[in-house]
Amino acid sequence: MEKRVSLMDRTARPGTAAASPEVPRRVESGESVVHLATVLRVLMYSGLAIILLGTALALARHGNLPTPVTQVTALPGQLAGLHSDAILSLGILIFLCSPATALAY
Repeated sequence: MEKRVSLMDRTARPGTAAASPEVPRRVESGESVVHLATVLRVLMYSGLAIILLGTALALARHGNLPTPVTQVTALPGQLAGLHSDAILSLGILIFLCSPATALAY
């Protein structure tokens, strides 16, 4: 059995436990990892479904995909009116928020 050297031990030589302290690792429980994977999967599929819906609406109404960008402040009103560019913007925003959700988890 190894003797653990305190970080405050000044007699330790380079290469010993005091010179290279152990970094505590965060051990994830299996349940939280599965929950995070489920959240990310739901975000990915919902973003994909919303983008496909916006694409289908744009192609059906206009024959092409919209090029203007919808402002975030105008997004709720345009979503209520089922504007295809707003629906596409929402899908893209969901995709962009997914990694941040994983980091915040």
